Amino acid sequence: MLGIAFLTVKSHKRNENLSPRVIAGVAIAGLLGAVLLSGQNTIPISDDRLTTWIIFSMLILVAILFFNLNRQYEMEKKIMLLEKEKNALLEHDYQTLKNVYAANAKLFHDFQNHIDAVYHYLLKNHTTEAARYIENLRSPIQEITQTAWVGDEAVDYLINSKIALAASQNIQAGTNIEFPRRTNIQSVDLVAILGNLLDNALEAIKNEEDRFRFVNLTIRRINDMLVIKVENGCSAAPTEMNGSLQTSKADKTLHGWGLQSVRAAAERYDGTVETEYSNQIFRAVVTLSFEAVKA
Repeated sequence: MLGIAFLTVKSHKRNENLSPRVIAGVAIAGLLGAVLLSGQNTIPISDDRLTTWIIFSMLILVAILFFNLNRQYEMEKKIMLLEKEKNALLEHDYQTLKNVYAANAKLFHDFQNHIDAVYHYLLKNHTTEAARYIENLRSPIQEITQTAWVGDEAVDYLINSKIALAASQNIQAGTNIEFPRRTNIQSVDLVAILGNLLDNALEAIKNEEDRFRFVNLTIRRINDMLVIKVENGCSAAPTEMNGSLQTSKADKTLHGWGLQSVRAAAERYDGTVETEYSNQIFRAVVTLSFEAVKA
């Protein structure tokens, strides 16, 4: 029984799981054995020694049960924390997608009003006013809808908006995109992956020198795999703890979810997420398995 107690503690330190039923079963067997020994005449056991064995066995049994209950409580606490983080990630992704669609809806709603205004100018042969009105509309519209990257409205808007944001902050943005048409990859997952990777990259170089102020987005198809790579300049290697990147932001509770959200989306497509730092460049690479979908 002492050996079982020792193995329990040792396995806990090694993060190994020793069945609670096995532990409790051995402890109960030891207790019953001690009790049954009192009826044997071949082994003389004094009443004091027998009482000591029974008390000792009960103490060990209670200690093991308490230890297992404590471990179960810690596991349930960890599961609740993970569930809370999962819900927060889902809410974050939902809000991102909602903002994307809201921006698109506002754009097209306003665009209809602008078309009406230009139409009335032309009806009255006020071509100069119509041309001036159209010229004033070109810049903001081009910033958002200038390029169709993947053929998905929400994803294309997201990429264009991040490129426009980078330009407004004097950040060089490069793209190299080859996206397969009609796949089972959902828009919400692409928005979560690209949005978080690009947000992390733009945040990382916000205070960097000019030579590090660049972001490169690459999306390539390799057979039935989709590779998404985001690179950004980085003057110093990012901080890691236990193999995980640590956010540099002050509020570590609300931040640091980016890569977790990316991993959650990638896992739905048997994908992987890898990060690398070399030659003052930080890379985040996501690989996704996809299937073709008939139109």
